[in-house]
Amino acid sequence: MFESIFRALTRYSLIWWAGASVLLLVSACTTVPVERATPSVSQQPAAKTGERPAAGGLSNELVYEFLLGDVAARRDDISTAARSMAKAALWSGDRHVILRAFQLSMRAGEGQLALEMANLLLEQEPDSVRARTLVAQALIALDRPQEVFENLLALVQAPQPGAASAFMHIAEVLVRQKTPRRWLDLFERLLTNYPSLPEAHLAFARVAHRAGELPRARQSIEHALALRPNFTEAAEAMLGLLNEQSAHKELRAFAEAFLEQYADEGEVRLRYARILLQWDDSERSLYHFNQLVLREPNNPDGLYAAGLLSLNKADYDRAENLLLRHLRLRPGHDQTRLFLARLKRERDQFDQAVQWLRQVSDPKYYLEAQLRIAYVFAAESRFEEASAHLADIVPDSLSDQVRIYLAQEELLRQAGRMDDAYSLLNAALADLPDEPELLYARGLVTAQMDILDVHERDMRRLIALKPDHAHAYNALGYTLADRTDRYDEALILIEKALALKPGDPFILDSIGWVHYRLGHREKARAYLQQAIDLRPDAEIAAHLGEVLWMMERHDEARAVWRHGESLDSDNKTLRDTLRRLLE
Repeated sequence: MFESIFRALTRYSLIWWAGASVLLLVSACTTVPVERATPSVSQQPAAKTGERPAAGGLSNELVYEFLLGDVAARRDDISTAARSMAKAALWSGDRHVILRAFQLSMRAGEGQLALEMANLLLEQEPDSVRARTLVAQALIALDRPQEVFENLLALVQAPQPGAASAFMHIAEVLVRQKTPRRWLDLFERLLTNYPSLPEAHLAFARVAHRAGELPRARQSIEHALALRPNFTEAAEAMLGLLNEQSAHKELRAFAEAFLEQYADEGEVRLRYARILLQWDDSERSLYHFNQLVLREPNNPDGLYAAGLLSLNKADYDRAENLLLRHLRLRPGHDQTRLFLARLKRERDQFDQAVQWLRQVSDPKYYLEAQLRIAYVFAAESRFEEASAHLADIVPDSLSDQVRIYLAQEELLRQAGRMDDAYSLLNAALADLPDEPELLYARGLVTAQMDILDVHERDMRRLIALKPDHAHAYNALGYTLADRTDRYDEALILIEKALALKPGDPFILDSIGWVHYRLGHREKARAYLQQAIDLRPDAEIAAHLGEVLWMMERHDEARAVWRHGESLDSDNKTLRDTLRRLLE
């Protein structure tokens, strides 16, 4: 009750009390100094009369202290706020006000005051986990380890919530401390009283992990699992710890053995399958997602992941089945509709793809769906309809407008209408000058059109606007290497790009190509081989094949080109290379 009254007072502080006296009260709240020398509320006179108002009474003094605390908190005078709110809490006895006073006291570094508030709550709620947890937090702030231990031991020994839950509460408190290592040995003392409780060992592992004591964390997880071999939370903790340490072999061995013995532990299987996906082991990940779906047919996470992985493998029938089942469980999940549309498009079922896309209504995915509708039209060579559809989209922001411009430009390029794409980007940049993505797009178009002065101007402008734009350096460097004899300048640009994005396969391709143009064939071959190993690509294959050909390694060159053709037989660079060298 008091909290609702105080909220009203705070919100309507100028009208709660008839007459002008309230203005004087509020004014006093912001100007009267508060003595900082004596933090303890319980030792202070409670009111101007020297008598403590009866708890529950909405006295002038109580209201004054509450408002003073509220105003001080809004002005970031946290010490004043804490002391005033603590007086209001002491006088009102209201739990909400006590909690607020505790929070302000902790923020102000007033540990003794926070302890008083926590003990005040404990008087009202002697069996409360919340109250005893607040007492522990205050004692930790005061750095009183023995009292912390006694308080936490009492929490663990209390009938409610029970030792297992109490240990998890304790872990929650300790992991939030700035120096959790300070309290690790104390926690271990608690643990000696409950050596056979798996949850206690797991809770200790959490604190040890937060303290950076990974060996102790792992030992405690292993102990928890020894006590309860099918302990799901402990198994998940082990997976997380091993993954963090990049101990892939150990993690795989642990997870596979655990799941072989406890095949129905769905949470562990889900966590492991996701980790495998992070490692790009899609085959084994799909196996475990499928096992999850087999055992839990209505597990939405399993259905969704298995559906996407099946789609990526072009297992369309299974993917559709899984995604439709997921959508029945999660009818508002528009991402699933986007993937079903992709599935239909990949099967050349264009009308059905559009039907799925038109069902997307979530604002987060609506624009994406509309853009994809245009791409579906383009895939059917319905370029005019695609263009008209894009023109009808009303953008909600500048970033949406940029995406629409880029989609229009891409569709024009796909249709072979390079002049129109160039004109569109000119108009877009007139509308949104110096927009980086549009500058980059026009730079790529002008490179293809051999309008090298505009290309260079756009790339250099983009570099000036975004000095860390690796692909701008790379695009300009590659163009200079491929279309001019400014090889040294090109090398500097591409080396800068590679420094910004080490290991990028397309930048490696560019630096290999410029070394080839400089006559450094072996160095060129090494870079290009590294690029194609990272990213099989027809254009990289064209470049690597040419370098090998010029090194008189003709059989290797032909093998690389055949590989490139298997990737994209229509690639212009590859076709031009084969025509130039073989015909």
